Amino acid sequence: MLSEFLDNKIFPKDIEEARNQSMNQLAASTCSDPALFKVLHRYDQKENQILIEHIKGNEVFQTHDGRAFRVLHKRRAR
Repeated sequence: MLSEFLDNKIFPKDIEEARNQSMNQLAASTCSDPALFKVLHRYDQKENQILIEHIKGNEVFQTHDGRAFRVLHKRRAR
């Protein structure tokens, strides 16, 4: 049922490719597929919003609700 909707070629090519790869490896959610999440994020960027992977080690960042965090070390992605 979902594939009928998605096969209408309404999404940009990079989203189509990431979606096709993700469908072959069905995960629990969109965010558990880093490649698909990154492609979708390109189309949904908000001002002053970045991915944690772009924050350097020992750098402090702040969430939208004002909480501050320091990146100590990064775990590798799946």
